[in-house]
Amino acid sequence: MNITGKTEPIQLGIIGAGAVTERLHLPSLRRVEAVQVVALADTDPARLTRVADYFGIERRWLDAQTLLEDASIEAVAICTPPAQHEPLGVEALRAGKHLFIEKPLALTLDEADRLCNQADRSDRLVLLGFNLRHHPRAQQARRLLLQGRLGRLVSVRSQFHTRQPVNIPDWRSATNEGGEPLLDLGVHHFDLWRFLLDLEIQEASASGDRWTCVVSARLTGNVEVKASFSQSADEANEIEIVGSQGKMSLSFYRMDGFRAAGWGPRLQSLRDGLLAWPEGLMASSYRRQWIHFADCLRTNTPPTATLEDGRQALQAILSTKKCYPGL
Repeated sequence: MNITGKTEPIQLGIIGAGAVTERLHLPSLRRVEAVQVVALADTDPARLTRVADYFGIERRWLDAQTLLEDASIEAVAICTPPAQHEPLGVEALRAGKHLFIEKPLALTLDEADRLCNQADRSDRLVLLGFNLRHHPRAQQARRLLLQGRLGRLVSVRSQFHTRQPVNIPDWRSATNEGGEPLLDLGVHHFDLWRFLLDLEIQEASASGDRWTCVVSARLTGNVEVKASFSQSADEANEIEIVGSQGKMSLSFYRMDGFRAAGWGPRLQSLRDGLLAWPEGLMASSYRRQWIHFADCLRTNTPPTATLEDGRQALQAILSTKKCYPGL
């Protein structure tokens, strides 16, 4: 299924009609001309009907296998609970589909390795759903950091907080299903530390409870990280990076959420925020992610977030959880 150079929209099927699909992926994909959502699968018939009707998706199935067997579908997005990422990802690659897979990559390293091995045997493109890599704030910060604007890096402060949901899905409340704060929220920032700073996570430990955890980590170059991830706090999604020649802070939610020395970065931040209105900065990261997916397919170029990136973040998370049995 060669898409290189294709001018018509890429035919996409989505497995999983949950909140992220309904509120973020599908609205963002409406703004991406290069991708057309043609099919949706979910095991909940009421949700499937409601979401498919709202977004005008005619082909809808209660089982993923029927979607994977549709030869007209060129790419598949797996937006299911994490326990299904590995088996569905393997089946999608075996069916010859290009693949988008939401974070976290899997629940165990064995699952991650099976998925990586299947991808190695395939010539299909695989993009991992680290949408924050495509956020305007992250893109701006990475450019400045790679230029050495902060000098020698010293420390990072990182927090990702959400409010506790009113109706908690079964998989989020079950033990070891990927709904706890480290795998659900922390995995984004574990990946961002590597992406923004171009450093690796050497060690990490955590303390806390089911809904909130505090992480201490060390990156290569002796960079210290303090982080908190909570599913029962006022919303925040921020990173502060301190270096020997200055510091920068970025908020992924606020329009004016970038601080660094000089007016240039702040003006660029405001410009990005205005350009994202009324879509919103976070929503724009999903749209940019899908544009990147389509561009990679059409130009046969590697994606920015690979399965190996997903495995690295998962490995660091699982190592952290070993000292934190409450999660």
